[in-house]
Amino acid sequence: MTANDVQNGKCAPTTLIFARGTTEQGNMGMVVGPPLANQLISAMGGNVAVQGVNYPADVEGAAEGSINPKGSQGSLNMAMFTNMALQACPSTKVVLAGYSQGAQQVHGALMNLQPGQVSVRAVIASLVCPLIVSSRVGCGHLRRSTSYPGFSKH
Repeated sequence: MTANDVQNGKCAPTTLIFARGTTEQGNMGMVVGPPLANQLISAMGGNVAVQGVNYPADVEGAAEGSINPKGSQGSLNMAMFTNMALQACPSTKVVLAGYSQGAQQVHGALMNLQPGQVSVRAVIASLVCPLIVSSRVGCGHLRRSTSYPGFSKH
């Protein structure tokens, strides 16, 4: 599945920006992205903008997201879509979500957003986190209380 509402300029009270899991097709994947989007649309009475994140959702992309979450392509694209949504629709509530390595992209996107730009009410690190053999194994570092400079925790 592919969704490009933010890219196409749709403005809605709620905006879902979603990063798919490893090897999933489209920019929303199939396992979590479409069902999550459909449930959110249903819960919000249909008025939701949905944007998938384009990035290399492959093994190399997972390694990059683990080693350099702030600099990974998906993180940069997710932050860009967040900025686009907030500029076009200043009152929209942005929901960042990711499945598997997509959760790494959420982590990196939050690192790329400007302090004070948005108020983070809740951060769900992952639905399923990939196991990456690097200086950080898996996403244990995301399960700790992650501090994002300039973001309030409520």
